[in-house]
Amino acid sequence: MPVVIPHDPLWQRSLLTISFPEDFLGGRAMAKKLGNPGSLPEILRGDFLTIIEEANDIRSRLRFKALEGDQRADIEIYGAEDLPSEIDGDKVTVGYAMPEGKRELIVIERRVAEREESYRRALCAHEAGHAFFKLKHSSDRRARSIMISGLRRDGENHYTPGFREDDLERIEELYAR
Repeated sequence: MPVVIPHDPLWQRSLLTISFPEDFLGGRAMAKKLGNPGSLPEILRGDFLTIIEEANDIRSRLRFKALEGDQRADIEIYGAEDLPSEIDGDKVTVGYAMPEGKRELIVIERRVAEREESYRRALCAHEAGHAFFKLKHSSDRRARSIMISGLRRDGENHYTPGFREDDLERIEELYAR
């Protein structure tokens, strides 16, 4: 598969900021379209902070910094009660990532906080793959990528969280130091 480097100016930089605003930092029409996003449950915030640490350990020129408080950031992460079933023609289940203006948004249904840690972390890594690294869904059904559409259980009947070998290779190729 050919490697396509994102031409978005945001991904030409080396440091991207991430925030967890309490209230949606956008217009009402967009908020309604996105399922009225707001604060993310604390347990999911912790899962994303772990993913940020893992992302900073990948051999790439991209680095990520979590901001405190309700600040605009390059990537904003929200929680929502009920997500729409479709956004921009794509089916949505419990989370999504999408560009909005000059920033990326991740929205996760708050009920995900009640799921087991391996599922939460796998979902956070999947959405971070989209928003942090502009990765698209993988068609590799052998689950060697966290970017497979729809999370898959591993042989131990739980989800394997974090980026996997195929993801790391793609990220390192896209964003070489």
